[in-house]
Amino acid sequence: MSAVDAAVPDRRRRTRLLLLALFVFAVGLRLAFYLWWRQLPGATWIDPDGYLAQGRLLGGRPGGWSWTPEAVRYSGEYFKAPLQTLFLSFFARVVPHSYGATVALVEIVLSASLVPLVWALATSLHSTRAGWVAAWVTAVDFSQLQLCIVFRQEELYVPLLTAAMALLLRALDRPDSRRLALAAGLTLGLAALARSMPIYFVFLVGVAAVAGLAGTQRLRRPLYLWLAGFASVVIAYSVFISIQVGHLLPIENIGSYGITRGIPRYIDRAPSLGETAGLLWTEMRQSPLQFAEGMVGKARGLFGLAVGRGLVEFLPLSTVEEATVVKLAAHLLDDLPIALAVLLAPFGAILARSRRGVALLLLWIAVNVALIALANYTGPRFRAPLVPFLT
Repeated sequence: MSAVDAAVPDRRRRTRLLLLALFVFAVGLRLAFYLWWRQLPGATWIDPDGYLAQGRLLGGRPGGWSWTPEAVRYSGEYFKAPLQTLFLSFFARVVPHSYGATVALVEIVLSASLVPLVWALATSLHSTRAGWVAAWVTAVDFSQLQLCIVFRQEELYVPLLTAAMALLLRALDRPDSRRLALAAGLTLGLAALARSMPIYFVFLVGVAAVAGLAGTQRLRRPLYLWLAGFASVVIAYSVFISIQVGHLLPIENIGSYGITRGIPRYIDRAPSLGETAGLLWTEMRQSPLQFAEGMVGKARGLFGLAVGRGLVEFLPLSTVEEATVVKLAAHLLDDLPIALAVLLAPFGAILARSRRGVALLLLWIAVNVALIALANYTGPRFRAPLVPFLT
């Protein structure tokens, strides 16, 4: 064995130890933020979408855990994706008396798990050095610090999504590894059960693969396995929930809620996919310029500064000194990194060593931005699924 060959295991061991140390640092930083927040006067759990309550609906019943479609109902015929509620229901059942605190601690670990996941993603796309830069930025990301006190789907969705994309990039680098491709598809399927956005991305990639636009047959093979893994998860739940509610429901339909808001006939009745497309087409046809301006404005809003409203919403700060320190930290550890990431992303795409990987991630970002804008949503919260791929 040559000296070079002998050094490889040592280098890998050193990398794992450094990643573990950075993960532990990220956990400690989030835990410190959480403990500081707990002592603030008026600090209460933030559950804007009702996930804590719906987790209790499944897991907190006297007779034991039992399923009900009401746990994923948002309003009327509008339903949300199930995974966050199912995930929380486990803790509602096992630790009912410390439910919120336990979930917050678990979310701290989930948030910190982005450190090695983003490292793997950036290393596949660029280099080990780029991986460490991305991992450090993720470890100190102020928006991630705040997520441990807020119960939303992003806490579970974003780590699953990042893991799925990291696995997919590895599978593309090793087209003969069936396990990697299948694992990537299954993981993305689970992410879709937390928020259904990946369905649209996978559909476009599937069309490209079938049309022969994704390289040679050998290079397309991992994509077919990836599609199969994804479909096995998504179709199984979609069939199940559609039978439960009595109509076709591809995981969720809450995305159309922002489009139908203010239309009387859709207050409790959710539109079909065809009706939703018709509403958007009518709006675009009536005023194309205004529609385009609105789309651009909402897309731009995804990358706006997050500081002001977020601090007021999440942190009951009582002194000017506290507010000043937190605002400065948020500017340095949230606003500045995202601004640099958006500015440098085009150069990163050009210099990436994985052309197919970059193409997939650019498609993912484009699909997200377009669908969020079409659904009439905007703001820093909705960029969370983009940040790991821009960092």
